[in-house]
Amino acid sequence: MKIDWTPRFKAQLDRYTGVQEMVISRTAELIRKAESNPTTWHRYEEKLKDDSFGSVQAYKTAVTSGDRLVYVVEKDQIILVDIGKHEVMDDYA
Repeated sequence: MKIDWTPRFKAQLDRYTGVQEMVISRTAELIRKAESNPTTWHRYEEKLKDDSFGSVQAYKTAVTSGDRLVYVVEKDQIILVDIGKHEVMDDYA
């Protein structure tokens, strides 16, 4: 499983006021899930439901009680897109 990130994610992570270790831990958990079941692991994740995403498989996951990580699954790759307060999903859409 390959991990990549967008410049927006990197910029948000650099100034993220939450616990960065939680982001790393949650990302590692996603990798473990993907490696244990490469073809269907993401079916159990919370997909962003917005028609504007088209064929992009965008998901969100909780990092803390109020912060979310938005990521895209593309073949054998997880692309970290954005991180921030719960409203980050609206910003990404």
